[in-house]
Amino acid sequence: MGFEVEVAGVVDTRERLQALVAGLGDMEDLWARYAEVMVSTETEWFASNGDGTWPPLASDTVRDKELGGWPPETLVRTGAMLEWLTDPLLAMDVSQGRSTLGTFTESAMTWGTSVADERGRERGREYAHFHQHTVEGTMMPFDYGGRPPERQVIPWPLPLSTQSQMRDADEAWVEEMLVKSELR
Repeated sequence: MGFEVEVAGVVDTRERLQALVAGLGDMEDLWARYAEVMVSTETEWFASNGDGTWPPLASDTVRDKELGGWPPETLVRTGAMLEWLTDPLLAMDVSQGRSTLGTFTESAMTWGTSVADERGRERGREYAHFHQHTVEGTMMPFDYGGRPPERQVIPWPLPLSTQSQMRDADEAWVEEMLVKSELR
């Protein structure tokens, strides 16, 4: 004599959880949301002269810009650097890493530029690096030979409003994953 017990919903729940885990390994939608936030942040950062932290242009630079017919804005001569930092196709790089589950995922996003500054001096690559599920990330500014950067082109630490928008993006993305896997 024997009997079999089947707990209702276990197989279905297991499949939903597997779908959720698979979905969390695909970070493309999250990085797209971060890109929207970074485009907005960079646009505001340049418009506000680094939130007022950038020193005024030297009188020689102002004169050169007037004579050359270039825009008066700081760090904008040809517009290439600003264009780079506000175009996700140029500024964003997604790299693969190993997740905690041992699978390879697109677990890191880098936002940055390697465009020379307005005077044509090579700045090196200035970028912010975001890891899976961390808004804080890390910042890798160009090394100015021991002196602080005169004009940081990526705000760091990220403004609180940007951090909040990224946390909102995280939450919306996770919620979307729960809905897709039918756990909500």
